[in-house]
Amino acid sequence: NGGWYIGGGAGYMFGEYSFENEGSIPVSIFALDITTGFLIGNVVVISWTLRTDFETVGNRLALGLVYRFN
Repeated sequence: NGGWYIGGGAGYMFGEYSFENEGSIPVSIFALDITTGFLIGNVVVISWTLRTDFETVGNRLALGLVYRFN
């Protein structure tokens, strides 16, 4: 019926910004995430995520509802 969780992951994004007068600029970003949180009654989630791309660091606090398909 819930509990504490912790996890992490990595991702790579390759994209392109397009501007009307300047053409397009390719971008590529590698990022790492670390997340932890609580699942209460298999319905409510409270989580905190730390994300870095090794140049900047950001974090996010989230409160949400979860529905688990069987």
